[in-house]
Amino acid sequence: MMTTNSILNNRNNKIIYNHPEQHPVAIQIAGCIPSELAKCAQIADKNKYNEINLNIGCPSKSTQMGLFGVCLMKKKNIVIDAQLKLFKILLQYLLVLKLE
Repeated sequence: MMTTNSILNNRNNKIIYNHPEQHPVAIQIAGCIPSELAKCAQIADKNKYNEINLNIGCPSKSTQMGLFGVCLMKKKNIVIDAQLKLFKILLQYLLVLKLE
């Protein structure tokens, strides 16, 4: 899991994984600002990730302090806004939302 802050504050906008030949590769993004989630998804796409996963269910204390993870289950408007922004920029991805 990477937070939107850690992705957006990365100097090169580059999210590195160990071996480019390893595919499929997924990234889980955690945040609560839809426009930042969308920017991070674009960065992940440019870095050749095959799957972009939004953290909407993690119940850990650190996610709750950051207002993401399970907190987003109570903020449906944020999730819907994030989904709409992601649909507009990442049409080649299948967007699946799992609420467990």
